[in-house]
Amino acid sequence: MISMSLARRLRDAGLVWHPTDGDRFWIPDRNLDESIFTISAMTVDVRDVPGGRLIAFNGTVEWALDAIMQQEAVWLPSEPRMRELLGAHFADLSRVGDRYRCQILIGDERTGFEHADPAEAYGLALLSWLAPETIVGVAPIVERFLHASRQAVQLIQRDEVRDRWEEPSALDGYSIGALAGHLARAALTVEQYLSAPEAPDATELLDAPAYFSAALVAHDPVHSDFHRAVRARGEEVGRPGALSLASELDALIGPLGERLRETALQQRITVLGGAVMTVEEYLKTRLVELVIHTDDLASSAGLDATAFVTDDAAREVAAILGAIAADRAGGLAVVRSLARRERAPEAVRAL
Repeated sequence: MISMSLARRLRDAGLVWHPTDGDRFWIPDRNLDESIFTISAMTVDVRDVPGGRLIAFNGTVEWALDAIMQQEAVWLPSEPRMRELLGAHFADLSRVGDRYRCQILIGDERTGFEHADPAEAYGLALLSWLAPETIVGVAPIVERFLHASRQAVQLIQRDEVRDRWEEPSALDGYSIGALAGHLARAALTVEQYLSAPEAPDATELLDAPAYFSAALVAHDPVHSDFHRAVRARGEEVGRPGALSLASELDALIGPLGERLRETALQQRITVLGGAVMTVEEYLKTRLVELVIHTDDLASSAGLDATAFVTDDAAREVAAILGAIAADRAGGLAVVRSLARRERAPEAVRAL
């Protein structure tokens, strides 16, 4: 069943509901958020009245409801009903790891929407078809960030990581536990910055490459005060242990995903060092951190990182790293490093 928040977004986007037996719905703003109702001739039926349709509750004194107008209710469409509504636009529903991808056709373009719940994947696809301009929260960067965060949870709770928590990691200066804490912070900080007051419009915006250029590349990656503080924060977050950290991160991802899907990606937020970015660009920096440090942590534990990093996420991170490297060394140096190494014997680094 789709979430109540997505159901409300579908209604607000213009989804038309013609109630039939078996349809589920909920009633917002009546202190009934825990109650899901079902259209049934025996208990809850629909009647045409002047001014619209009435949903009547038969023998439900305990709900303190006799009847409501249909527009007061929010439909929770089932998977078959959503597939029916998509009609010829529906392409397929498939498994992608531990998630579902619903693909739809708009013209000649095929677009996919992923979620752990197939009903949510259908709902996101339907919302995209109804009102493309409202899909600020289901952009690829949001889904990649959330999926990478879930994969970090899976990695942190692996025995190979837990059993070596206090050992040095592949990242200089970090124990495996501190590296796991640093990895988790890539997701944990998003909630923190989203909850801060929105940054003023007049402030200059940084994109993801500029963020890393400003925040990281000017500091020695091991001995600078900046990176000592970064390591200390990772150690603090990782101190409770692998299972506690994985549980904390896992509990955050669901509510954070709902919040991101309701957040305009162009909203301005103030992040590390007072830098101002859009939510979209900050999520790109989080994806960079998640992919790089998932690779670090998996390598530290002797695990195959490709089991925890999707190719789509790695490609997006590669593009951002290429832009950072171009900012540092110039575009031609990056081109030569990738295509003409005989003219660029020194490797070009992004970080």
